[in-house]
Amino acid sequence: SGDAAGGVRRALIGRGFTVTEGENADITVSGEAATAPQGRIGGFESCRARVTLEARRAKTGEVLWQSSRESSAVDPGLSAACSKSAETAGLLGAEVLAREVAARLAD
Repeated sequence: SGDAAGGVRRALIGRGFTVTEGENADITVSGEAATAPQGRIGGFESCRARVTLEARRAKTGEVLWQSSRESSAVDPGLSAACSKSAETAGLLGAEVLAREVAARLAD
């Protein structure tokens, strides 16, 4: 989802990575995102998101890191709740990805 990708970009940039689109990257990050409505809580809609990310060396295809993160959110509107949960799951996943990949590259 675009919301999860936005969270990933924001986290990587915040950790000092340069994020580019195209073939000039040293590391490629790919992933999948899924959201699932969780029902109403009071007057709010609840949604849970799961984002699975993978970082690979672009030239060799070596997997540097892969994992999943989940997040939930509530909002008066279901669409907004799902957007918020996807963005947060992407952000959380990318923060761990940045830390783990930076450690692997330093070795």
